[in-house]
Amino acid sequence: MDLNGIFLINKEKGLSSRKIDDLLNKKFNIKKSGHLGTLDPFASGLLIIAVNKATKLLQFINDDIKEYVAVLKLGEKTETFDTEGEIIEKKPVTNFSKNDILNVFKELKNITKLVPPIYSAIKFKGKKLYEYALKKKEINLKDFERDVKIYDLELITFTNDEIKFRCIVSKGTYIRSLGVLIAEKLNNIGYLTSLERTKIGNFSLSEAKTINEVKESDLIPYNKVLTNYFKVKVDDDLINIIKSGKKFYLNGDFYDYPDKILIVDNNDNYLAIYKYSESNIYLPFRGLF
Repeated sequence: MDLNGIFLINKEKGLSSRKIDDLLNKKFNIKKSGHLGTLDPFASGLLIIAVNKATKLLQFINDDIKEYVAVLKLGEKTETFDTEGEIIEKKPVTNFSKNDILNVFKELKNITKLVPPIYSAIKFKGKKLYEYALKKKEINLKDFERDVKIYDLELITFTNDEIKFRCIVSKGTYIRSLGVLIAEKLNNIGYLTSLERTKIGNFSLSEAKTINEVKESDLIPYNKVLTNYFKVKVDDDLINIIKSGKKFYLNGDFYDYPDKILIVDNNDNYLAIYKYSESNIYLPFRGLF
């Protein structure tokens, strides 16, 4: 029987996210897989991998909020903002205090835009930005500012040239760019020497296993993946209505109707996601059967 669901993998440093997919496919003879939220090779931590039928669920998993723990080294800057690139600048580290760091963190919680690193997979005219970087072509990164939200920034430890911090951020936030910005706000330069993702939505690194440790029994089944949706169970006589893509009336007295609902059968098998239209009427958004 084909595996259908998601694995929570603790990605180790030095491996690409795509490589983890390939290793998992080989280990369990999986036909199709895909991951949510790429981690750079230098980074580690939580990687969600959907397999077979569950790959269609990736776009619906709540990854709007992510948590990371990072280490920022001051006094040097690399072209990639991490350990993968060559050092392109050095300067003496200016003095700073704990209060200086906390004030910077407080200021950064209010930002809504963040410039990405040139070494990123953002596409421009059919090519990824890092391809332009490799060819030394000039790109105005300001044109690629990302909408971001910094929910929390917490100082863990610091020395005279290193800051370890935890952050909770919105989807699309480049922590490498955030680290460089922290350094700049402290009148320094810097790059990340370590980055670990600890949470994606409701999923935590504490639940994950390395590619060598993971077993088939660690699979989160297909019908247990979308935990963040309002679930509506329908009887057999309504299943054909759902599968034919007809509108659905949600009975109940709701102060605020959910934007999307997950419709399941009596055995909790996923049937479809419906989107709110008007009053108590929902229209088909995506079939999952």
